[in-house]
Amino acid sequence: SQGEIAAAVVAGALTLADGARVVALRSQAIVALAGKGGMASIGEPVDAVRARLEAWGDRLSVAAVNGPTSTVVSGEAAAIDALVTACEAADVRARKIAVDYASHSREVEAIRDAVLEALAPIAPQAGATAFYSTVSGSAPGTATDATTLDATYWYRNLRETVELAPTITALAAEGHHHFVEISPHAILRFALEETLGEAGVVLGTLRRDDGGMMRILRSAGEAFTRGVAVDWAALFAGRTRDPRLVLPTYPFQRRRFWLPIEAARPRHERWRYQVAWRPLAIGDDAPLAGGRWLVVVPTGHAASPAVFAIDDALVGAEVELVTVDLAAADPLAPVAAALDRGPAPDGVASLLALDATTPTALASVAETLRLAQLLHARAVRTRLWIITAGAVAASDGEIVAQPMQAALWGLGRVIGLEHAELWGGLVDLPPDLPPDLAPDLALAAAPATLGRVLAGLGDEDQLAVRGDGVRVRRFVRAADVPAGAGDALRFTGTVLVTGGNGPLGPDLARWLARRGAPTIVLTSRRGMPADTLAALERELAPLGSRVIGAACDVADRAALAALLDRLRTDGHPVRSVIHAANAAQLAPVATDTVDHLARAMAAKATGALVLDELLDPATLDHFVVFSSIAGVWGSGDHAAYAAANAFLDAFAERRARVHGRPTLSVAWGVWASEAPRVDLDKLRRQGLVPLDVQAALAALGDALARGETFTTVADVDWPTFGHVFESTRARPLIRELTAEPAPRTRVVVEEAPAAGSPFAERLAQLAPDAQRDAIADVVGREVAATLRLTGAPTAPAVIDRPLRELGLDSLTAVELRNRLSRAVGKPLPVTLTFDHPTVSALVAYLHAQLVDAGRPSLFDALDRLERSVGELARDHADRALVRDRLAALAAMLGAAATNGQRDDDLLTASNEEMFALLDRELEG
Repeated sequence: SQGEIAAAVVAGALTLADGARVVALRSQAIVALAGKGGMASIGEPVDAVRARLEAWGDRLSVAAVNGPTSTVVSGEAAAIDALVTACEAADVRARKIAVDYASHSREVEAIRDAVLEALAPIAPQAGATAFYSTVSGSAPGTATDATTLDATYWYRNLRETVELAPTITALAAEGHHHFVEISPHAILRFALEETLGEAGVVLGTLRRDDGGMMRILRSAGEAFTRGVAVDWAALFAGRTRDPRLVLPTYPFQRRRFWLPIEAARPRHERWRYQVAWRPLAIGDDAPLAGGRWLVVVPTGHAASPAVFAIDDALVGAEVELVTVDLAAADPLAPVAAALDRGPAPDGVASLLALDATTPTALASVAETLRLAQLLHARAVRTRLWIITAGAVAASDGEIVAQPMQAALWGLGRVIGLEHAELWGGLVDLPPDLPPDLAPDLALAAAPATLGRVLAGLGDEDQLAVRGDGVRVRRFVRAADVPAGAGDALRFTGTVLVTGGNGPLGPDLARWLARRGAPTIVLTSRRGMPADTLAALERELAPLGSRVIGAACDVADRAALAALLDRLRTDGHPVRSVIHAANAAQLAPVATDTVDHLARAMAAKATGALVLDELLDPATLDHFVVFSSIAGVWGSGDHAAYAAANAFLDAFAERRARVHGRPTLSVAWGVWASEAPRVDLDKLRRQGLVPLDVQAALAALGDALARGETFTTVADVDWPTFGHVFESTRARPLIRELTAEPAPRTRVVVEEAPAAGSPFAERLAQLAPDAQRDAIADVVGREVAATLRLTGAPTAPAVIDRPLRELGLDSLTAVELRNRLSRAVGKPLPVTLTFDHPTVSALVAYLHAQLVDAGRPSLFDALDRLERSVGELARDHADRALVRDRLAALAAMLGAAATNGQRDDDLLTASNEEMFALLDRELEG
C-alpha cells in the first residue's frame, strides 16, 4: 500500500508534498486501529484461502493476493491466531505479520471519515508515466486515470484487497518482462517470481542491513546481465578515469561472446514470433495521391468494386486504366504501350490480384512478377502498389478470403526488398466490396483515406484498409507461454512427411519416433536412398517406430492418391501430416522466371491443397505445413519461394478458421542442418542465426500442443539484421523488434566525394595510372571481405566474372555497397552492384566518380574563358589575337560536327562576319 503511494509520486500523479501527506496523515489515522487486529501470510492460492476463511465468517478477509501461493489475510487478532494454528495443523505454511492492526479489512471502515478529511487537500494530476493500480475493481493491466487518485482512492487503497498478482500477470501478457522491486527489503520478489514463472525476470535493489551504494551497484549489475538497460555513463559522469574494465577476448579468436539477454527463457521460446496489425491514425492534412497513375486490371474486372475504390481514391490524379489479358501471349504489352505513351507514371496500382480468386490462378502472381521486371528494365522510378482484397486477416474475427492473393504479399515483400527505388507497397481492401461502396467501409465513406495511403504514409508499405480505419503490419514477439507444453505430445497412427528426403527428414523422423509415432512415411519426388533409409530404420526400431520410404510428387494428385490407398490397404492410414516439401530455386527478382514460380507453388501450395483434398479431416490428428521466414518478411533472391510460403500461411489460417480443422503453419528461420548447401557464416553475419534442430522441433511440439495456427520460429540478432534489412529504406515491419528503430533514408543520389575524404585526398596526389590501381585495390579488398574470399578477386579470370557467381546476393550486395561507401568516403547508389556487376565494372564506375568527376569539365573551362574575355579592355593590345584564336576554335568545332551539319552558319561565315559576331558577343 505504501509502495503504491510512492509509485504515484514517481508517475507524476501526486506531487512529493501530496505523497508525503498521504503517507503521514493516513498512518496517523491508522493508530486508532492499533491493538484491534492482525494479519497473516498463508502459503496457499487465494481460492483455497477464501474457502478456509468461511469458517470465520466476516471476522477475516483476504488482504492481498501477492502470488499463486502467497495470500495475506487480515481481521480480528484472535481469529488470525486460530487461522495460523489451523494452517500449521494442516501442514500449510502460515506466519503472523508483525502488526497489531488489520489493513484491507472491514476494521479500516472505522477510520474512513478521518482518512477522507485528512487527505481532502491533495490534488491528483495527469502523470507522465503510466500508473497501474492494484486496488480491487480496477482492470488488471489497464493504466489508471491518474486524476482519480484522490482521497477516496487512497482510502480504498487501505481498505480493499491488494490485487498484485493479477496485475503483474496482465502486465507480463502485454510484453513487460523485467520487474524491479524497489524497497528496503525485496520481500515480494519470491511471490513475483512465482507469479511470472519463466515469463519474466524479477530483481531487487536493497536488502535488509545491506543498503549502501555497493548493494545498489550489485543490483544494477544483476539487472544489466538480465537484459535491463543501465545508464552506466551517468554513474561515471565527472570521473577523470573510467573505472570500467574491458574483459579480454577469447584466445586467438579476438571476439567476445556474451550470453543472450533473454537467457532466462528457453531458447526455443525466445525464437517465437507472430504477425500483428496496429491501427494507424491518418491526419486530414496527409497529402493525396496525384500525378499520372497507371491502374493495371485483368480482363473482365474493369467494373470491379475494387477498381471503383481505386478510381475514387485517385480522384485528383491523371488515371489511365490498363486492361491486361492474363491468357495472352504477352499479357503486359498494354502496360508497356502505356509507359511509351506518356511521361513516367508517378504510381502504378496493380489489381492483377483480382484474378487470383481460385487456387490455380497462378497467372496473376506470375504477371505481377513480370510487371516489376518490366518497370525495372525500363528504369521507371515510380511507386508500385500491389492491391489485394481479402489477402490478409487484419483484425480479430477476420478470415483470409483469398489465400492465393496472400502469395502476392509474399512476392511483393521481396520486390520491395530488392527494388526499393520502385516500391510503393501492399494494400489489402476488404473482400467482396459492394458495388455501391456501402458507407460502413472507411474507403467508401472517405475515399481520401485510400488516396492518402497510395500517396505514401511515411515508410509504411504493408497496410490494410478496413471499415474502422487503416492498419499496418508488424512482426512481434509471440506472447509468453509456459514452455514444455509439447513434452507430453504423442502421435498415434501413421505420420506422413512430405519432403522427407531433405536434410530435415531424418531429424523429423527421430523426433516423431520419440513421441510415439508407430509408422513414419517419408516421401519425396525421388525417394530416399536405400542405404540411408535402412540405417534410419535400424536406428528407430528400438523406439518402436517403422520407417517407410516412398517416391511421390505430392503435387501429383494421382500419385499421392495411389500412395494413400496403398498405405490404407497395408493397415497404415495416415493420422498426421507434416508437409515439408519445397522446390526452392533462388534468383533475383529482375531475372526470376515464371517456371521457378510454378515449381515453388506446385511443391508448396498445390501439395497442400491436394493433401487437404485427399485426406479425411475427421481422421486427422495434425495437419502441419512448413513455411519460411521468406514468406513473412521477404528475403533476397527468394521471390518465388516467398510467394509459395505466404500462400501456405494463409491456407493454414483459412483451413483452421473456416473449416474448423486443426492446422498449423510454421515459418521457419534458417536450419543448421542446411549446411553445406547454405552459407551459414554469411547468414550469421547478416543477423540470421541457424536453428538448432532439436530446440526448433521442441518449439514445433509446443505449438502443436497449444493448438496454434501460425507461428514463426527464428533465431535473429535483430540489431544486426535490422541494419542490413533497412539499409535501402526503413522497414516499419520490424520496428518493434530492432534496437534502433529510427527510419533510415534511402541513399540514391550520387554526390561528389566528401570534402576532406582521406581516400579522395590520396587519389588527388597520385598519377593517373596509380589512381586506377588504388581504386582497384580498394574494390578487391572490400569484395574479398564481403564474400569472405581468401584473396582479392583481381585475377584476369575473376575480375570480369559476375559477382553473383562469386557468392554475392541481395543482402551481401548491400553490405558491399556500404563497405565501399565507407572506404571511398562517398555515398553510392543502392543499385551499385546490379548496374556494375563485376570487379572491373566497379573499378571503372568508381574511377569515373572519384577521378573524372573531380576534373574540370569543358564547360567549366568555357565559363572561365568567358569571364576572362569579358575582362579584356576594348583597347587591349591582344584583343585582335584573342579574336582570331576564338574564330579558329569555332571553326574547329564546326569541322568536327556530326555529318558536317550545324544549326548555325559558322562554317559558311566570312572572316568579317565572324569578327562581327565576336564583337557583338564581347560587347554584350
